[in-house]
Amino acid sequence: MDKINNESKRFGNNTVNTCTIKEKKKNMGIRTCLYNIIVFVALFYYEANTKSYCLENTNEVPFPKNKLNENVNDSDKYILPERRIVAYYGNFDSRKMGVLGEYSPLQMWNKLKAEAAQWNAADPTTPAIMALHYVAIVASNYPGNDGQYINRMNKYQIQNAISIAGMEKDTILFLDIQPGLSDLRYEVTRLHSYLKMPNVHLGIDPEFMMHNGNIPGKVIGSISSVDINYIIDYLSNLVEEFNLPPKVLIIHRFTKRMVIDFDNVKKSKNVQVVLNMDGFGAPVVKKTKYSQVISSEPNAIYTGIKIFYKNDLISPPHRLLSKQEILNLEPKPLYIQYQ
Repeated sequence: MDKINNESKRFGNNTVNTCTIKEKKKNMGIRTCLYNIIVFVALFYYEANTKSYCLENTNEVPFPKNKLNENVNDSDKYILPERRIVAYYGNFDSRKMGVLGEYSPLQMWNKLKAEAAQWNAADPTTPAIMALHYVAIVASNYPGNDGQYINRMNKYQIQNAISIAGMEKDTILFLDIQPGLSDLRYEVTRLHSYLKMPNVHLGIDPEFMMHNGNIPGKVIGSISSVDINYIIDYLSNLVEEFNLPPKVLIIHRFTKRMVIDFDNVKKSKNVQVVLNMDGFGAPVVKKTKYSQVISSEPNAIYTGIKIFYKNDLISPPHRLLSKQEILNLEPKPLYIQYQ
């Protein structure tokens, strides 16, 4: 009797206590049947709506194809320099990493669309293309199960990022890697199923590419031209193999030591490398830093700059770089990242 009463409460029917044991068993059977039907329908709906985002189906484009990429067999459809990429950065599971985790997807898109519209007004000659820059592998202070000091986003989290990117037309998605103590090349290849999609591009954060057993956040990491060239070759092979539009590769930098021998980074018709100035501060500090770590590299064909909505306001005059100030930088940034 008690067991049946407990079961009845679990299914939310308090009146069952006035029934006979036989009636209770009958009602329980009906409720169980209805419950199973509801679960089956829910699972069927979920499967139908998520099937195209599964790893085994990532040949499909799970969000509207960029107009630049309507013909994915046309490898001449470059994003840069005809367009300016305006990206929101972060991780949907962290409010501390940037705007992607601070707002609901709808709020985030409204803000990003407004930002892109302002860029179109500031420089009508270079239309903005919106992007989400999602940190798919996050450096950590803790070693984790494999001792690599990283947190890898699982396939459902990455698929969620892909799905959110699909909420707006003409968007692209960057998957960013903070390698920690792991092997960068291994981490890149783990994203193979996503990188072979025409709208998905790659970002590397050398700040968290550690060497000699150093822990992320304790010292600033670095990447060499050798590793960058490996990634360029890897992405180029994907472009060739799957007849994709050229890839965009973002390399973050705020000190010279973060990127070693950038002058030896190879050119590729299939990969557009962007050297992105990643560092916060007052406008004068950011301009100076841009000159030191970006403008000083003659091999940097495409460049970018990160704007921190909060950290850039800490020091006087407590304002962000204006769009006109950014457009006055040389070379002119074609990748604008907001965190």
